[in-house]
Amino acid sequence: MKIVGLQISNFKILKAVSITPQGNTVVISGPNGAGKSSVLDAIWAALAGREAASATPKPIREGQSQAEVTVDLGKYKVTRKWTQKGSYLTVESSGLKQEKPQDLLNTLYSDLTFDPLEFARRNPKEQREILLLSANLREKLELLDQDYETNFRLRTDANRTVDRLDTEAKAAAAETTALPPCPQMRSDPAALLSLLEKQEEANRITVGMENGRVQAVTRMRELDDQIAKLTEERNKVAETHRSLTEDLATRPIIDSAPTKKAIEESNVNNRSFDAHARFKDLSQKRDKARIDAEALTATLEQIQKKKTDLVQSAPLPVAGLSFTDDGVLVNGIPFEQLSSAQKLKVSLAIAMAAKPELRIIRILDGSLLDGENMKVIEEMAKEKDYQVWIEVVDESGKRGIVIEEGEVSAINPSTP
Repeated sequence: MKIVGLQISNFKILKAVSITPQGNTVVISGPNGAGKSSVLDAIWAALAGREAASATPKPIREGQSQAEVTVDLGKYKVTRKWTQKGSYLTVESSGLKQEKPQDLLNTLYSDLTFDPLEFARRNPKEQREILLLSANLREKLELLDQDYETNFRLRTDANRTVDRLDTEAKAAAAETTALPPCPQMRSDPAALLSLLEKQEEANRITVGMENGRVQAVTRMRELDDQIAKLTEERNKVAETHRSLTEDLATRPIIDSAPTKKAIEESNVNNRSFDAHARFKDLSQKRDKARIDAEALTATLEQIQKKKTDLVQSAPLPVAGLSFTDDGVLVNGIPFEQLSSAQKLKVSLAIAMAAKPELRIIRILDGSLLDGENMKVIEEMAKEKDYQVWIEVVDESGKRGIVIEEGEVSAINPSTP
């Protein structure tokens, strides 16, 4: 199904336009600002409904109260009117109005907005995005990307944990090299400390007693000089001396060096035990974190494989077409490396691949198309039975359907 007749009244800058297209290629030409693109926009606005309305906020020509576009598709006659209150759509078939006309139109075409030239001009990532959307892969790939990012962050955290624990384990291992071999168990220095405290207390008492005895001797010597006066006192001091001497005989100085050595050995023992225990604990944690990181790496690889499989199995519109993360390939060659004719062929093939009932393609800004490219369009339109509407800037008045000042001024033979 194609357009067999087009009538436009007061749409955008157009006044009154009536076109009966001939052949598979319809060239709309004229100088800049004459209304060429408005002709193609009118077709879209009549057929596409809300999407076209948002792109054409002011469809009525300046100074007019309403606009109207009628697209005759042979089987259906589509009329859309615009007034100051809104737009109104009717679709007739054999003189009978169709219920839910926009729903009917939506079933006739795939994408009236796909412009092959615009697609060819896009950068590789934009082209990839357009094809992903057309193959209904965007949402699935976004979900996989989100899953990948989540697992990538988890793996990053796990690897950081591995690095931290590995550093701590190495430090713990280095500490063990300066210590004796790991003992069987930790020792308890508390009893040794208690014994040392008692020994040192006893030695303090003994030293005090020794000092007292020395003082007594000194005092005796002093009293010897005063023996006449201080005989009684000397006898008391002598008794004290005798008593202390007897006590000292039973209280020798205790050697506490072994106990101090035992405490030192106990502390070294415990440091060694604790260092080896810490090394063992950190090593186990590091190994577990490494296993977690490896598992997450495997998960990331699985997600990437799912994405690859999803893209590779996608029902792409053209044979030999494939995706990379950076763009689109055609038989393994990046799209941007193709010749202009090859790019145009692939772009047209993408546009035509959907095979909708309404077989219309519009090309805006076709002025840069050379003779070879125009021939490509004409041949493919004929081969695939499509109707391609092309807007070109041409002031000669001798090319296609000529629009001047919002009206058709000439209709030339259908030679692009």
